[in-house]
Amino acid sequence: MSAVTKAAGFLAAFALFARCAPGTFYFEDSPELLATAAALGNSHEPGYPLLMCLGRLALAVPVGAPAFRFNLMIAACGAGAATVLGALAAGIAAAWGVRGAAAVGVFAAGLWALSDAAWWECVIGDKYAPYYLTFLLLVAAAWRLARSAPDLVPRRLAAVALLTGVAFAHHQYSLFAAPAIGAALLRLRGLGFRRGARLALLGAAL
Repeated sequence: MSAVTKAAGFLAAFALFARCAPGTFYFEDSPELLATAAALGNSHEPGYPLLMCLGRLALAVPVGAPAFRFNLMIAACGAGAATVLGALAAGIAAAWGVRGAAAVGVFAAGLWALSDAAWWECVIGDKYAPYYLTFLLLVAAAWRLARSAPDLVPRRLAAVALLTGVAFAHHQYSLFAAPAIGAALLRLRGLGFRRGARLALLGAAL
């Protein structure tokens, strides 16, 4: 999938989510997350430290009311998740020899972005859109790691370890990425499994 296609997909998804986002806080954890981002505090477990920092930066953007600024950041995370999912689907399709791999990626991204659950979480200012983004980045990094050239393995092991830590800090559901990480490390055979496991544990601890 080309960079132009990814950029166009991101902008389309972001425009959709931003257009549907409310101008104020809305439902579920939205009021709590907005308040804690404004105060740089901690919300309920696991605290969402990265989300709070990003939310505080978003509140400084001079567009609309503070809650709308936070919602725009969530919409951007949702659009990023759709873009990463589309690129991952296109990459897997190309690796399997599927014709029109880019179209497969566009279809997968659009299907996910327009699904009821994903669309809802990307417009109400909740924490799941950033979680979707970190989770999919982790799976995409594991996919790239599994297909790495030997000279790229150390750098991509470090990227997987960092993303593991970020994803776990954001939501415990990132455990669902464990099979993808394990498969990537096993694909490396003796070269990367022990080292990669240590780095992943370090990233999770951080």
